Amino acid sequence: MKSNREQKKYARLFKLLSGKVEKTLIRIVIGLAAALLISQLLLQFDAVRSAVVKVEQLEGTFYKHP
Repeated sequence: MKSNREQKKYARLFKLLSGKVEKTLIRIVIGLAAALLISQLLLQFDAVRSAVVKVEQLEGTFYKHP
């Protein structure tokens, strides 16, 4: 059985690690949300949308099966 001192040390180290992991995950989520917002804003411009979205180029043309 671990001593009380070892358990407290483990709990302290776990809190430090989990705090760092939590901050990293929050930064990743914020970064992904910002990337999503920017990409959606860029798709509002016709020049960007026609260059990026293949379906935009095929709009109004008939599909011919090879």
